[in-house]
Amino acid sequence: GLAEGQLEHPPPLRQTLTGHQGKVYALVATTPGYFASGGADKTLRLWQWGHPRSIATLTGHRLPVQALAFDSSRSLLASGSSDATVKIWNLETQSSIASLNHHTAAIKAVAFSPQGEVLASAGNDRTILLWDTHSWTLNATLPGHGWPITALGFAATGNELFSSSWDKTIQQWQLQPPQATATLSGHLDAIHCFALSTDRRLISGSADGTLKIWTV
Repeated sequence: GLAEGQLEHPPPLRQTLTGHQGKVYALVATTPGYFASGGADKTLRLWQWGHPRSIATLTGHRLPVQALAFDSSRSLLASGSSDATVKIWNLETQSSIASLNHHTAAIKAVAFSPQGEVLASAGNDRTILLWDTHSWTLNATLPGHGWPITALGFAATGNELFSSSWDKTIQQWQLQPPQATATLSGHLDAIHCFALSTDRRLISGSADGTLKIWTV
């Protein structure tokens, strides 16, 4: 019989892509057939399926790129870096259109709301910043975690945001007006990632070696 997790016919490796000069920390699918990556070499690279080399390299960050998010409504890419800045890139012109500088430590997560009206960013300064994506001004600051924040995700409605942290919790936030509405506790160690399903469930992964499923 097959061991747990073993595939009878493992899928063949299709392609190996090279170009980054160091570790790759972030990936995001962009327009159909394309994706972006960011890494320790302080760059973002744009890729097209089937091409072994990146089609563009975006530079401007002073330290590693740790997080990426894509807004399909306007073809915008957001990058969060250890240099404590978020940069906004227009993928049609492959140029930076804004630099958001209110964080005081490395940024580990960025997320666009489903309608693209709000960008959330967070990281080692333990705060979540909410940005207006038309003026790129700071709308609100959410100080709700006692340790660095590791991931962000919007619910499909766009008025709910979730954040995970080294403090072993997930916070649920309401955006209008900005406030915390629930704390999900139960993990015994830092939460590094989570995913939201369409049926109002959240799956979290922790350094305690477990996954937890929450109804939110």
